[in-house]
Amino acid sequence: MTILRTVRDIQLNEGSLMAKGLFNLSKNGKVSVWFDADEKDRLIKLGDAEFWHQSNDIINEANILS
Repeated sequence: MTILRTVRDIQLNEGSLMAKGLFNLSKNGKVSVWFDADEKDRLIKLGDAEFWHQSNDIINEANILS
């Protein structure tokens, strides 16, 4: 996995091997669902504070549902 962006304790990751071209977010051992390049591009363009808040919400939602 390749880390594309880190803001505080949240990382935006690109998968490798069979997950190449898919992306997720991780924070302290919690991981979001995989998403596509459009969502990755949207997150990359956000400022640091907005990226952190939106990414944190995505991670928390994924972990509530699992």
